[in-house]
Amino acid sequence: MTGLVQLYLGDNPFNPFPFPKGVLQLTNLTWLYLSNCSIHRTIPAEIGNLKELIYLEPWGNNMTGKIPVEIRNLVNLRNLSLSLNSFIGKLPVGLRNLTKLEVFHSSMNNLEGDLSELRFLNNLVSLRLCENELFGQVPAEFGEFKKLVNLSLCCNNFTGPLPQNLGSLAKLYFVKLSMNFFIGQIPPYMCKQGTLSVLSVRDTERTKKTKHKQALNSESREEDEV
Repeated sequence: MTGLVQLYLGDNPFNPFPFPKGVLQLTNLTWLYLSNCSIHRTIPAEIGNLKELIYLEPWGNNMTGKIPVEIRNLVNLRNLSLSLNSFIGKLPVGLRNLTKLEVFHSSMNNLEGDLSELRFLNNLVSLRLCENELFGQVPAEFGEFKKLVNLSLCCNNFTGPLPQNLGSLAKLYFVKLSMNFFIGQIPPYMCKQGTLSVLSVRDTERTKKTKHKQALNSESREEDEV
């Protein structure tokens, strides 16, 4: 099976099991779909050996621990979907190496830290990081992203003003920023392209965050945050 290029094990009601070690030997893999199949524990560091990967999707499991820094070796990745797990810690150093990344979804985990590692990922089309403990300001570079369509950062601890040129170059469709500590004006160019369909910036006071979190959880799942 060493020549295997695509592997789909997701959406199966397996008994809980750790990340399959045999998969880590399949160095020709370009697509690894492991969502919703009861994987627990951590992503092994050896994931960094799968350098041909374009799609890595272990979302919707019971995975814990930090996102391994070795993910920075997967320079061909276009889709990294980690939502609906229990990952902790900061976004891994070197994530900025994934310059081909178009989709990064890691909502509904326990991540912390800032978004500095994402500043140079200007091929992003969809960024979804709702319901973590992320903080700091939204990087100014996000305002220069030309391909960004979906941006979901709700229910974190982000502060400060939003980049005022956010959306000036991108055809934004879905923007969800509620339940943070943002101040200042909504970026005036966010609707410039005429493509924006959903804009949510409600409840930017932390005192309201807990009160409405249950409602947001339901809303997030309905809108397919993964």
